[in-house]
Amino acid sequence: MEMKLDGLALSLRYANGSLALGATRGDGRTGEDVTQNLRTIEAIPLKLREPKEGELEKIGMSPNQIKNLSSLIKNGMIEVRGEAVMTKAVLKELNIKYAKAGKPILANPRNGAAGSIRQLDPKLSAERKLDFYVYSLVTDLGLIKHEQEHQLAKLLGFKVLKENKSCKNLTEVFA
Repeated sequence: MEMKLDGLALSLRYANGSLALGATRGDGRTGEDVTQNLRTIEAIPLKLREPKEGELEKIGMSPNQIKNLSSLIKNGMIEVRGEAVMTKAVLKELNIKYAKAGKPILANPRNGAAGSIRQLDPKLSAERKLDFYVYSLVTDLGLIKHEQEHQLAKLLGFKVLKENKSCKNLTEVFA
């Protein structure tokens, strides 16, 4: 069970463990390259953490999966998807600042996040104090459960929502 975030969906590609490309969904077929602006978001690691073998075994990865992951971090490509978001507190803070300066205020956190990512000047993006949460690993690592993707994302250095949890049935979801 995952909470739905209302921000801007992003895809991040890591080549040899380093952030190589960050893109929006764009028009659904072609995304916008917004890598420079994404480098200003603290929650987006510029370099992936390489988890220890014991950590990966603990989340149910096999020796072959661990070897494959290690190889991808060092010499391959790993892609994750997630959501860039602006908190209501940051929106309020920025709108007070913008109103005092006579600048247009931001309509809502979702528009604030989306507009921040699309700024031409990365300094303006950095000012917006965005956060980023991973919800999916695009790279197929043979994981059986979606929950493992979240666990692995955390081990790689990403944030995932602490409210996400595995539920066996609708009763657990509703609870």
